[in-house]
Amino acid sequence: MGVVILAGGYGKRLWSITLNVAKPLLPVCGKISHRIYHSGKNKIQ
Repeated sequence: MGVVILAGGYGKRLWSITLNVAKPLLPVCGKISHRIYHSGKNKIQ
């Protein structure tokens, strides 16, 4: 099993978007893609 560690700055920038809820890191075409679900209240203005 592979482990992906995010740098502190990257995680901190996403905190307001993800509301501190862990999101899955999925392999897509041999690359790691971070899946972020946006709802109406979480859109960046």
